[in-house]
Amino acid sequence: MTDDSLVALVELERRVQRASAHYDDEPWDLENFRRSLPGKKELSLVAMASGKPVAFLVASSRPDGVHVHRVAVDPDHWGTGIGSWLLARLFAQSSGVVSINCDGRNQPALALYTRAGFRVRETTPAGKLLLSTDPLTPVETLRMWYVFTTSGMRSGHAAHVPGLIDALSCMTRTTAVRYGDPVDLPPLRLSLRWARAFARLVARARRERVDVIFVRIHWKLAALLWLAGRLGGGWRVALWSSGGAGVLSGTRLGLRERAGRLIHRFVLRRAVDTVVTGPPRLLDQYAERYGLDQNRMLLASNDINLGAWRTRAASEPELASRPVVQRWLSSPHRFIYVHGLDPIRGADRLPYLLTEIRKELADAELLVLGDGPLSPLLATGPLLMAGRVPNDVVVWAMAQAHCLIVTSRQEGFPRVLLEAMALGVPCVSFDVGGCSDIMGELRDRYVAPDGDLERMAALAVAAARLPVAGEARSELVERAAVFDTEPVAVALAATLRCLKAQGAGPAAWLSRSLWRPAFPGRKS
Repeated sequence: MTDDSLVALVELERRVQRASAHYDDEPWDLENFRRSLPGKKELSLVAMASGKPVAFLVASSRPDGVHVHRVAVDPDHWGTGIGSWLLARLFAQSSGVVSINCDGRNQPALALYTRAGFRVRETTPAGKLLLSTDPLTPVETLRMWYVFTTSGMRSGHAAHVPGLIDALSCMTRTTAVRYGDPVDLPPLRLSLRWARAFARLVARARRERVDVIFVRIHWKLAALLWLAGRLGGGWRVALWSSGGAGVLSGTRLGLRERAGRLIHRFVLRRAVDTVVTGPPRLLDQYAERYGLDQNRMLLASNDINLGAWRTRAASEPELASRPVVQRWLSSPHRFIYVHGLDPIRGADRLPYLLTEIRKELADAELLVLGDGPLSPLLATGPLLMAGRVPNDVVVWAMAQAHCLIVTSRQEGFPRVLLEAMALGVPCVSFDVGGCSDIMGELRDRYVAPDGDLERMAALAVAAARLPVAGEARSELVERAAVFDTEPVAVALAATLRCLKAQGAGPAAWLSRSLWRPAFPGRKS
C-alpha cells in the first residue's frame, strides 16, 4: 500500500481506538503500519467500501504459523461481520498455529475468537491474553474423499460434480468415490456381497489415511462411513444435504415412511460429524426441521463453471430439429421449464402460469424439459413437452430462452438458477428454499411470494422483455460468478481442513464467515 493508503488506515485505527474502551492504549501510527514483518504483505488484508478502508487485519508469519497483530473495524460497520470475514480469509490462506493477543475485558472480541477456535494459552507481560488455535495443516495435505452417486451423473443432477472434484484436486488430495459403481461401491443392498464391498472401501480409506469423507446426499452411506470412522478409521464425515422436506404439507405417510424419516433425522443429528447445506436460509430450515445444532452445520454452495457452461451452450444439438422445439424457437417470447414433473416441483402450476403470461404476451410459448408422474396430464395442455434431455442439451435450450420458470413448492439450492444466470437468462421462482438467497440483491426482480402465480407471471413477462444484451442480464452473470467453481472449491477445502483440525464448531464459523459477502444481510 502507498503512504496515502496507509494514512487512511492510521485514521481508521484512531477512530476505532476512540470508540472502543478495550482496543489498545496506544493507537498505531504510520511507522507501525510501515514496519517490515515476515509475510506481512501476503497475509494482511484490508476491506474497502466506496473506495475507503472500513476494516483491516495485519498479520505476519512465524516459524510455527501466523500471528495476528491487529484487527480493526470502522465503528460504523460494527456488527456487519467484516471482522469475521477478514479472520476467516486469513484462516483459509494460512497453516500452522494462528495466534492473537486480546484484552481480557473485550468480551465481544473474545466471543468471536472462541467461535473461531482460539483458546486462551497464557497472559502476556503486558496483561493481555494470548490466544491460539490448534495447528492447521496446509490445505494441500488434506486427504479428502468426495463420494457421489453415479445415478446423479446419469440424471444430470450431479453432472457438474467431476468439475468441482477437479478444482478440489488442484488444492487438496481429493479422490472421487462413485457410489453405485461396482468399481468403487455398488448400490446399497442387504447382502453379503455389498458388505464385502463396503469392507474393502473402508480398508482402502484406512490405507490412504483419509482425513475427511464428503458424502453427497446419501445419508445411509454417510452414517455407515461415520461409524467406520468411529471404529478406528479416524476420519470425519460431512454430509451434503440440500432440499425440502420431500413431501407436501398434509401428506399422510405410511409406517415405513415415518420410520425412515425418524432414522434420517437421527443420522443428521447424531451419526455424521457435520451436515453441510446452503444457502443460509437452508441452514435455518434444517435447524428447525431436524432439530440440528447450527454449530454442527457447515455452509457451502453449489457451483457453476461459467466458462465451461457458456462454451457448451454454443453447440446446437439434435433436439433443435424436433417440431415442438422448432415451434418454440419461432416464438418471440420463449419461456423454459427444466425440472421434474411432479407436485413438489410445482409442474402442475405450469398451464395456469402460461395462461397468465399470455394475457400480456399472446405469442408466448413454454418449453418443458423433464419427465415425471405429471407428464401425461401436462401433455394434454398448451405446454411444449420435450421430455428429459441430457445436461449438455439443456444448456443449449436454456441459452435460447428469454426466461426460466421455477415453480417449485419446495427447493434446496436449485442449481438450475445458477445455470440460467450464468448464461444471462432471467429466471423467476417462488420464495422457497434458497431461491431468494441465490438471487441476492436481484430477488425483488425475480422472486415472487410463495404460491403467488399472478406475481410470478408479471415478473416473468417483465424478464422476457429485457434486451438480450442489457445491463440486467449482465447483472445475472455477475451474480452467478459468485458461485463459480473455483471460489466454491476454495471455501469448501478450507472449511473441511478446519473440520479435521479443530472440529465442527470452528468449521461452522469459518464456513459462514467465508460466505458472508455473498449473502449480505444474512446473520449466518
